[in-house]
Amino acid sequence: MLQLNLSLLKAQALVKRGQFDAAIKLYRSLLRLMPLHPQVNSLLGGLLIHVGQNEQAAQVLEVAFKVDPSNEEHWIRLLAAQHRAGNLVRCRELLVCGEGLIPQEQLALFAHGISQPPANRLDSLIGLFKKQNYVSAEISARMFIEDFPEHPFGWAMLRDVFKVTGREIEAQALLDDAPVATA
Repeated sequence: MLQLNLSLLKAQALVKRGQFDAAIKLYRSLLRLMPLHPQVNSLLGGLLIHVGQNEQAAQVLEVAFKVDPSNEEHWIRLLAAQHRAGNLVRCRELLVCGEGLIPQEQLALFAHGISQPPANRLDSLIGLFKKQNYVSAEISARMFIEDFPEHPFGWAMLRDVFKVTGREIEAQALLDDAPVATA
């Protein structure tokens, strides 16, 4: 136990110095010895979120959450990782799991947060449009609308694809269906 605490302190010191790769390596070495340790999995997951490795973060945070589901910190980190990784179905499942664990007003804030698209989804769709890959942009915009029906961005991108590809009637029809952007 003393060795674990010393290793965790060392990892935290590495993080404070910005030596993220070394800290990740240390956390992973601890997990080879204790793969189900919830605190180590959670700390590694939080660091992986910080460095943008959201899929990997979600994997280790799932372990922390399954081993210690009553720990609010594991739940919050897992929800953040899953949202940033674009795993909206799992986010919605986690909101249900959070009932009774998280105060209702905080749960409502998290629900609102996952209703907002992650930045990588926005960037990906914009990238397809800029590259004039209109077929993929249309598919991506439709998927975006399916995941975030109240968010005007997907609707606007689909309308732009229709306009650029000469489908003005379809573009005009979207104006009737699309949500109105609020400031």
